[in-house]
Amino acid sequence: MTVLAISPHLDDAAFSAGGTLAALSASGAAVTVATVFTATVPSPTGFALACQTDKGIAPEADYMALRREEDAAACEALGAEAVWLGLPEAPHRGYHTAGALFSDIHTGDERTWRDVLVALRALVEARRPDVVLSCQGLGGHVDHRHVVRAVAALADATGCPVAWWRDTPYAMRQPDAAPAGDLPAGLLPLAILLVEAHLAAKLDACAAYATQLPYQFARDADGDPADLVRQRMAAFAREEGRRNQLAAAETFAADPDACQRVRALLSQDAPGRPVG
Repeated sequence: MTVLAISPHLDDAAFSAGGTLAALSASGAAVTVATVFTATVPSPTGFALACQTDKGIAPEADYMALRREEDAAACEALGAEAVWLGLPEAPHRGYHTAGALFSDIHTGDERTWRDVLVALRALVEARRPDVVLSCQGLGGHVDHRHVVRAVAALADATGCPVAWWRDTPYAMRQPDAAPAGDLPAGLLPLAILLVEAHLAAKLDACAAYATQLPYQFARDADGDPADLVRQRMAAFAREEGRRNQLAAAETFAADPDACQRVRALLSQDAPGRPVG
């Protein structure tokens, strides 16, 4: 059985669904994490350059190469294969401020979702996944919204079942946030119980993204960023579990076939079940 996780950025899949991916891998599934926006852009300037220098990365460094190395380590912790689709992130596509990343899709960028779709079609034809996991677009980041649109079109064209994760850490900051993307109709809530071993694998994977942790988790707190991400991710998983009468969980909006296939892959009734 094969599982394909489609991640906008190098960290989204681990932060949002790492425990589920670890559980699926441990069940014997072949798990691939395909990250869309991973391209190295030589000699970045302006806001694109600031996105690395404000994290302490020297201007001459290949920032995305560092992030791909982190992703490889994270995927190893999850028991997944890392695949990088090589499209440029939004700061390299004309989004020149942090606010612009969460605003309207720019003129000239409207077709990026189609570029994503082309790359995903080739990957799905090669991997033939039994189920796809991807993002809901919580938070409204333009890259996430392009991925939502492309995955929805892919599912419509191929019939591949999709479970849509709650984009984290956006879901941590706004637990009741609604999806920014246009998700298909008829989705069911799905909660996946995270046993300690799978939660631990997720925390190891999250901690691997060293360039991102101070920005994502330590802007408002003292302490080691890796320790903070472990604490906060574990607390969030337990809060998601509490909301679904489970010890710790990750939650999805999934089409009925995806619910059935994830449950079959996990071969358990309680750990992966529709809720609500």
